[in-house]
Amino acid sequence: MIKGLIGGVVGAILSFEWLRLTQQNGYKLKYCFQGATVKWLVTLFLLQCVTLVIWSVEKDFWWCFCVLWFTVGVRYLVKRHKVKFVFTKRMARLVAVVLFMTILLSRWLIWLVPVLSPFVVLVSGVALLPIEGLITASYCNKAKNKLSQYDLCKIAVVGSFGKTEVKHFACQLLPNCICTPNSVNTEKGVSAFINKTDFSCFKFAIFEMGAKKMGDVKTLCQMVQPDVGVFVGVSPCHMQTFKTMNNVIKEKTQLLHYLDKDSFCIMCQQPRYFQQYSKVGDCKKYVVNGGFLACDNFHFHNGTTTFDLTYREKTRRIDCKLLGKGAVLDLSMAVALGLGLGFDFDFLCQRATLVESVPHRMQLLKGNGIYIIDDSYNANLDGVKLARETLASFDGAKFAITQGIAEGGKYSQFLNKEVGKALSSVCDHLFVVGKNQKDILSGCDGLAQVHLCQTMNEAVTKMRQLALEGDVVLFQNDLPD
Repeated sequence: MIKGLIGGVVGAILSFEWLRLTQQNGYKLKYCFQGATVKWLVTLFLLQCVTLVIWSVEKDFWWCFCVLWFTVGVRYLVKRHKVKFVFTKRMARLVAVVLFMTILLSRWLIWLVPVLSPFVVLVSGVALLPIEGLITASYCNKAKNKLSQYDLCKIAVVGSFGKTEVKHFACQLLPNCICTPNSVNTEKGVSAFINKTDFSCFKFAIFEMGAKKMGDVKTLCQMVQPDVGVFVGVSPCHMQTFKTMNNVIKEKTQLLHYLDKDSFCIMCQQPRYFQQYSKVGDCKKYVVNGGFLACDNFHFHNGTTTFDLTYREKTRRIDCKLLGKGAVLDLSMAVALGLGLGFDFDFLCQRATLVESVPHRMQLLKGNGIYIIDDSYNANLDGVKLARETLASFDGAKFAITQGIAEGGKYSQFLNKEVGKALSSVCDHLFVVGKNQKDILSGCDGLAQVHLCQTMNEAVTKMRQLALEGDVVLFQNDLPD
């Protein structure tokens, strides 16, 4: 009994890395171990080998490999990661089941705990699915009922890119407005925000709606019941789960199907895919650069941005704090949303000059005289091409650090080749990190000197040795470990 209890507790500690990866991947069991490092897998294999050797020599020495498990498990427990492990209520439930199963396993098969630890986490997650489904449903119903009690204009923001920027820009433009924090856009995240927020002081509420699989947007629409929409655009994103662009468009346009003919949706004229979604649904469409609001005459130079907005023959020159054409178009969509809601054009233009950038999304920083463009949150091909244009507007030597595009699915090779092509065409030095190196390198046909690095820290160290005052560095898609 004592052997099973001690082995179970230590085995559960050894399972921490699998638990962390499960949380990092959104508890999606199909992808729960995505991101496991070769170092961790090799460590686990060696640990299993040592365990079997000790067990074959003397079974009463079981405590020896328990000490070894504990040492390795604690080391990974205290290790710092880019995406922090959070001990939530859901994780507490998962840990409890993992602990119970590991104790049972240790009573009869203690020598196999290391190699079976990922399967214990997986089976525990599957066992909890019905309970988690009921809990999520109760949170969503509570959030839906709570929102119905307020006289609130609910605005939904949907798209493959730019959602968080449009949301935060619009929240800064509109008075008495609140929005979901940071990049919260999932069913659980949005319901948690609603359930803990008092909306009595607000007239407008903006909800970012993300989608990693079919049905996500529809579920969020049913919970929030938006009055107005913003459709930012679509591009190949989360192709690992969506598989095809038709599925991406079908899912994102669920918002347009939900909005009725008395509602409106803000859109932006896109070179690709616009015709496939612009006529979906019965709501009115107000299109930026498509007849409703015009945004043009961009000028970017060393971090300064100016552009023109034209509405009903009135043109205003905007001098703003944002960086790049992508951010300007997102701001224009936020202005168009304000116009659709009845706000004065001059009022919105005046507030647009004060809008602050969103952290990690084309955010301009400066350190030791070097310009830093922080676009590290996420990546899609359209965003990379816009970042390239912004990078070209600076005078100094140009550096970029990239890990490419994640979750490209069957399009991953093509997308990352295009990333290499886009960045190498404007950079003096391109630092390529991670598993997409080969694909990115295949597209590097520009003049950039390419540096292959094993880690982000290595890339940053090499960049610091080369960059001088007045140079500019783009951090593009700093992926989790």
